[in-house]
Amino acid sequence: MNRNSLCALLFSLAACSGDSALSPCDIRESSCQLDVILAVQDVRGSLWDPWIEPPPMDVISEAEYRAQVIAERASARAQTGIDYFTEALKLLRMIDPDETPSDETDFMVDSVAAYYDANAHHVTIIDRGEVEDQAADVGTLAHELVHAAQDRDVGFGRLYRDVVSSDNALAMSALLEGEAVLYQYLIDAKQRDVPKTLIDWRILDGWTLDVRTRVFKHVSPYRLASTELLYPLGGAYDASAYKAGGPLELRRTYDLPPLSASRFIAGRGSLDDIAPPPWTCGLIDPPPKHEFVLGDELGALALYSFATRIAFAEPAAWERARSWTGDRFYVYRNPDDAGALAVVWLVRFTDNQAAIALHNMLKAVAWPRPLEAIVRGDTLHLFATRSPMDMPYAGFMQCNPL
Repeated sequence: MNRNSLCALLFSLAACSGDSALSPCDIRESSCQLDVILAVQDVRGSLWDPWIEPPPMDVISEAEYRAQVIAERASARAQTGIDYFTEALKLLRMIDPDETPSDETDFMVDSVAAYYDANAHHVTIIDRGEVEDQAADVGTLAHELVHAAQDRDVGFGRLYRDVVSSDNALAMSALLEGEAVLYQYLIDAKQRDVPKTLIDWRILDGWTLDVRTRVFKHVSPYRLASTELLYPLGGAYDASAYKAGGPLELRRTYDLPPLSASRFIAGRGSLDDIAPPPWTCGLIDPPPKHEFVLGDELGALALYSFATRIAFAEPAAWERARSWTGDRFYVYRNPDDAGALAVVWLVRFTDNQAAIALHNMLKAVAWPRPLEAIVRGDTLHLFATRSPMDMPYAGFMQCNPL
């Protein structure tokens, strides 16, 4: 659970939920943990009791968590080698090209106050040495306990079985984080013992705008857009279901979950998923001397991250993301040159004018690396490389029919 943005907004709520009282307490204590478990059960309810056996809860220091993150990153690098996905995003400046492994670790450690481990099925609380705000800490623990409940009575394995792209994964994360945010708000308000009917969920709109502002200014916009921005976007989506029919209506969103982040960017309102038109272009032929290593669909949040690098104002970047209807992201490497990398990104928009709008934004800035772009109908074809090419590469302009 992210520990920065939400804490700043919690106490501007004017409402509460549930019938039983809950007082702020030290979440490192087992008695406090039990109180929070019961409070989550009270506000969320369940088709069956997920707390017959409460999830194990550990408390670790910040130093222990940092060591854990470093070890996990090292293990991943040992298994997979070069992280071509991250390197490709650096090429497009969605992640700081100068980011070091230490910078990535710092981002992770600084952003997390507690987390639920779906493999071990337990909650871990990060003890930073002192209790600064017990009420906020109780909300953080409640957030992670909601994830434990989701895993038990919905099932992460079932939810993620149709996730095949980065866009799918971000959408599922937004849905899950959104429910946890919603009940975290209710738990926070319960601590102040006021009625749930007074909650003004527009607070989530303010939170979204705050994160968008920071994404626009951040040196690694995709880091924030793919983590912090999911909380208020998912919260707003899930709040629509909650207002329509309470916990049961919210639970029904898992029956046919949205599988694109564009559904959350579209804003509060209808919960019906938006099905993009079928994709008609196949794999792009590799540049000279290169071979294919990675294919993905990044989604509207990645487009937003990219647009923040070329837009003169944040709303323009957000508007471009709202016009996304699909993309294909291909990464190629030169096996004879470890430093060589090439990216082809086909981004489809609602219409030709929306594609031209992003193209015009791109032409108006000085890009620091070799990059080419062209519009074909409703699709922007983009090619970026840090590799010396033997000849001009025109393959990225094509659409190989499926």
